[in-house]
Amino acid sequence: MRVSQATHASFGQRIWRIDWRVCMLVVVAAAMVLRAPLLLIEPRVWAEEGVVYMAHAITVPWYQALITPHLGYYSLFNNLVFVMATRLFVLEHVPLFTTLAALCVQLMPFMIILWSRSPLWERPRTKVIGTLVLLFTPLSGEVWLNTVNSQFWLLLATFLILLEDMKQASARRTWLYRGILVLAGLTGGVSSFLGPLFALRAWFHRAREHWVQFMILCVCAIVQAVVVVTTAGSHLGAGSRVQMLQIPMLGMLLWLKTFLLPMSGVVATEQVTTWLHTLIDEQRHIFTVLGTLLLPALAVVLGLLTWGRHWKSKVLIAGSYLLVAVLS
Repeated sequence: MRVSQATHASFGQRIWRIDWRVCMLVVVAAAMVLRAPLLLIEPRVWAEEGVVYMAHAITVPWYQALITPHLGYYSLFNNLVFVMATRLFVLEHVPLFTTLAALCVQLMPFMIILWSRSPLWERPRTKVIGTLVLLFTPLSGEVWLNTVNSQFWLLLATFLILLEDMKQASARRTWLYRGILVLAGLTGGVSSFLGPLFALRAWFHRAREHWVQFMILCVCAIVQAVVVVTTAGSHLGAGSRVQMLQIPMLGMLLWLKTFLLPMSGVVATEQVTTWLHTLIDEQRHIFTVLGTLLLPALAVVLGLLTWGRHWKSKVLIAGSYLLVAVLS
């Protein structure tokens, strides 16, 4: 009788855990839709979605559209979505399909957090807080519910997988994460920036699956590197996007893009940017000193944000920020 009651209690607790996470994910999806409801009521094909990916998918065979790189890099997700959209639906329904596809990608990071076994999200309370912070962070319209910028949501999913402990992961979780990494690594090059930290994590923990994930990103990085090299001569190649930054400008951009914009929104960031332009034109020496001092200030902030974490976690979190922010 005691065993039966204990089993019943354990089953009830398990159902509750599953239910609250599923309910939370539904709330997140609803909030995403309500944040910009017109994107689903009157869906659109946004920027390069139409003039690049859809136009190409319509005019060439499906297999060619699936493997063709655009804009200086290869994007599996965009190609796949538009191959499916242009062949399964009439033209009027393509925008809704692509918007829903982007919504599914944006839900990935929330799913990883809610079902995570990382020490970073070990309590339901921290999972809820992490979910809400991610959901309500101010964003520019460019990265909201469109396939072109889904690569940055896949980058976030890649970072969250980096923080996961895979030593005792189930086969289902293992293959799911592998699939996400393949999709992320072959959709733009930004997720590959985290490759060195996947290697570092594998060396830290000596787990086979950590090495497998690192090798997945390595293969994806090689594919992206080949695309970058072979398209470098075109006007849309990656070479046209590369610019070396001076130290003061790098310090300013890191603070503007990764702190001020997410916390204050687009309007406040534009106001500060206008002031900085004036400072560059009229008092450049002040801009130089201020931008240079912002870099050690950034190190202090990173230290405070990772306070209390194991040093290995600090390295992975701070390293991810620096690699992605500086390279992109």
